[in-house]
Amino acid sequence: MNKQKLSIVIPTHNESENIVELHRRLLQTLSFINIDYEIIFVDDSTDDTANQISGVIKLDINVTLIKLTRSFGQATAISAGIDFSSGDAIIMMDADLQDPPELIPDFLEQWASGFLVVYAKRPSSGPIMYRLFARMFYKIQTIFSDTYIAENAGEFRLIDRRVADFLKLLPERGRYLRGQTLWPGFKSCAIEIQRNHRDAGITKYNFIRSINVAIDGLISFSLKPLKIALALAITLIAMVSLIVVIWVILHFYSPGLFSPGWLSIMVAILGIGAMNLLVLGIIGEYIGKTYEQVQGRPRFIIDYIENRNS
Repeated sequence: MNKQKLSIVIPTHNESENIVELHRRLLQTLSFINIDYEIIFVDDSTDDTANQISGVIKLDINVTLIKLTRSFGQATAISAGIDFSSGDAIIMMDADLQDPPELIPDFLEQWASGFLVVYAKRPSSGPIMYRLFARMFYKIQTIFSDTYIAENAGEFRLIDRRVADFLKLLPERGRYLRGQTLWPGFKSCAIEIQRNHRDAGITKYNFIRSINVAIDGLISFSLKPLKIALALAITLIAMVSLIVVIWVILHFYSPGLFSPGWLSIMVAILGIGAMNLLVLGIIGEYIGKTYEQVQGRPRFIIDYIENRNS
């Protein structure tokens, strides 16, 4: 029987300070596992990261660099690595060493037990407002989504070859791997982890980027936002109207404050305007994603591929 093979896909964006240490810890972990491996770096950096990976390739024949022409997003970079992977199982992880390489045996143990998707759950971190936002997002996602998406689970996960082959068939440009790996319904499980502090460099994952990922997650797996848009708008107009009415009643006897018809005009402008903006905003997100899809542009463009075989 042929020995099984593990592919490790790592997207990199300006992570030059972490490459050597990441590779050292990966090799140290893999040396205790009886499995063939390949490490695929997918890089879209503007710093010295690609050169650092080239240096690692000279030391390790199992390392490949896929250099993209520009940044197409983390999820797209991971998808590019999956497209070129050949392992029976694929682990996707970040390059900042917050995803501990030493946990790879735990993923493989669950995979050997029959789970085709094994994802890492970690405590929410960051400023209190960010943690509150994350918690609210996961609750909203649970209500809206037609697919179960684990709370506090990022891209750090193992997927079986069957799952990888499914992902390669997906035609959509928008990639929300946290949901797309679970959508087919393959047997999955979670392992609890503690994320390490970033080893070097600064995080590339800011609040705005988190908002964009959250929007992708909400609209990629359900039409419920469209269905409830009208209900939310009606609720909003009712709340605005009630507030205006209460304020008018409390100030009704102030002389000269109101002109005839002022109340109806304010209710119409504030209430209906808010309803229109809300509904149009939700519809606009769906139309925007449809527009990107029908353009038919490639998900990513490869500048070059480097390994010891090339």
